[in-house]
Formats: sequence, C-alpha cells, structure tokens
Amino acid sequence: MKKTLIKLVAAAVFLTSAAFASAYSVSELIGSDVYETLKKDGSVSSKNFKDETKELSLLPDGEFSSFISSMWTSKKNPVLIKENLYLIAKSELNKTQPESVTISKASKIIRSISKMQGMKYYSHSDEKYETLYKDAYCVSGPKSKTKVIDKTSGSADGKVLYCLLNDNSLGKTIYELRYHQSESEVCVSFENTTDVSIGPITAVEDGNLHIGLVIYDCGDDFLVYTVVEAKFPSMSFLENKMNESLSARMEAIYEWFIKQF
Repeated sequence: MKKTLIKLVAAAVFLTSAAFASAYSVSELIGSDVYETLKKDGSVSSKNFKDETKELSLLPDGEFSSFISSMWTSKKNPVLIKENLYLIAKSELNKTQPESVTISKASKIIRSISKMQGMKYYSHSDEKYETLYKDAYCVSGPKSKTKVIDKTSGSADGKVLYCLLNDNSLGKTIYELRYHQSESEVCVSFENTTDVSIGPITAVEDGNLHIGLVIYDCGDDFLVYTVVEAKFPSMSFLENKMNESLSARMEAIYEWFIKQF
C-alpha cells in the first residue's frame, strides 16, 4: 500500500512538473517595467493614433507573436492601434479547480462564438451597460449569413472559421477568424470581411479592422493580450466614435473570456 501511494505521489509530481515545464515565465514574455505594472494593477494599456511604425509595444514575445504582429496586411497604416495586457491568477478564474484552467479550455472558449451573444459592455457615452452583440454565431463563409455550429473540438491550431457579430452600434459584420495553438499558447485573429457601418456611414471597409487575442499559460497565471487595429476616414467625429467603441469592445471581450471559466 505504501509503495502504491509513493508511486501515485511521484506520478502526480511528474505530471505537475511537466505541465509547468511547458508554461511560460511572465518575465520572459514581457519587459520588467510592464511586468511590475501588471503585478501592481493587473492590466496595462497602450494606444496610438496615426501610428507610422505600426509597432505593437505590448505584444509579448511568444510563439505566435509574429503572426499577431503581421495581421495587418493593408498597404495603408491603421489610424488606430489599441493594446491591452492582463495578468490574472488561475485561482481567480476557477477558485475550486484552478488546475482546470488550461490552454485547451481557453481554446474551446475562444471558439465558442455563439456564447458571445448577449454579452455586455459599458457604454461611456450612455454611461450604462448595454448588450454588445445582439446576435453572434459562426457562418459558412466570408460573405455568408448561413448559420453553422461552433467548432470547439480538438486543437484550434490552423483552423479558419467565420462568424457574424451583430454589434449594438456597429451593426452586422462578418469576420474571418484564424487560430493557432500550442501547448502553452493559443491565439485568434479577427478580420472583417464585410464593411463596418455606423448608421448610413461606412466606417471601416472590409479588411481594415483586425482584432487579436492571445492567451499565454504562465504556470499559476494566464497572461492575456488583446489588440485592435483599424483604418477609417480621418474625421474627428469618426475617430472619437471608433476609438470609444473599439476600446470598449476589447475590454468587453476580455471580461467575457474570463467569465467563461
């Protein structure tokens, strides 16, 4: 009995060690200054308008950083780049079973598009919480509105999906979603395949709105990175509206993600 118990304990230690061996150290992903801010505040943000270099200043140095940094393929630079970086303990995501907070679980969550329907965001202009996506579901193609089920089985690596998001203020937009996944990291990029409109105004032409979401396994914590890049006409009204709208949506997507655990 004693030998059996020793073997079980040894196996558990081995599995735990193997899991953490595959995890990142936060310090190897980001600079020390950013890390100190994250430890203190839990999040840090950066945004640039009319950025000439299109540099992503907060992007962690992970396996898929080159994929995220090369999302923008248009010859014209975006007029808005907004980045958020979060550090959250797995025990905060699941107090009773933090060991269930894995990259595999995160991968399924970010492919569960239908669960984004009804998610809330804080509207700063209206000073209240509102429904962000009235409808959210996967569709069969880049211009299609034919609804299909979420594809959450297996690894997300290399998958290309499409979804329709009926946004509270930006209307119905179809996005192409590209995924990559490894043992310690999972990411998705969104690119609009249809125009984004504000009322009768075409705010963003197809291909000119990109959203990136990356989750890094850092042992006891998850490091979560979000970025939005957008190109739209240089009009003060539109810039203010899009900055407010897209910033609020990035925060809402993060809040939605962590609540799924």
